[in-house]
Amino acid sequence: MDLTNFLNLSPASWAIVDSIAGAVAAIGTVAAVVVSLLLAGRASTYKAKVWAGVQLLIDVRDTGPAPQYVEFRVTNVGERPFTISQIGWSSYALGRKLCIQLYDRNLSSKLPVELSHGQQASWMVPYGTQQDPWIRRFADLMLRPQPWVRMLTLRARFMTTTGHTFGVRPNKDLRTELRKHLRTTVTNGG
Repeated sequence: MDLTNFLNLSPASWAIVDSIAGAVAAIGTVAAVVVSLLLAGRASTYKAKVWAGVQLLIDVRDTGPAPQYVEFRVTNVGERPFTISQIGWSSYALGRKLCIQLYDRNLSSKLPVELSHGQQASWMVPYGTQQDPWIRRFADLMLRPQPWVRMLTLRARFMTTTGHTFGVRPNKDLRTELRKHLRTTVTNGG
């Protein structure tokens, strides 16, 4: 079979087709390299789903009111394991404030805790007593001065042993409780 007239293309036309095929192959090679670099970079980053908010702890043996807790929760949703070494809070409005949060060791994961893909850890912070609620101490120490501005930048923090920090805004219920406390103290002259 004579290939010089295959598909009625002249040798000059075949040269153009050949150069186009080479260019398409080069573009495909570059695309494959870019995709492999993106996938490799994605596997090397830490990824977590984090949450902080109000939770009720219901005990079927107890008939009294269910105690409230602030729960910190982290789930590793990436392929790379990490170790959480501390939990805490931050606010960056009009000067930086950082604090480490203590928690109920009986109801919480131990720190430090290593999390592989899909593993979860949580820490429960008791709301405290009626006379000395956690929310009052927290709001007074962490959100003053400029409490309304600090509320905008308030974040729960999950610190790793490698220096990476995951942050999340507290859930709506906790923000509402904090605002309620701040309104009460402003009304009462606090």
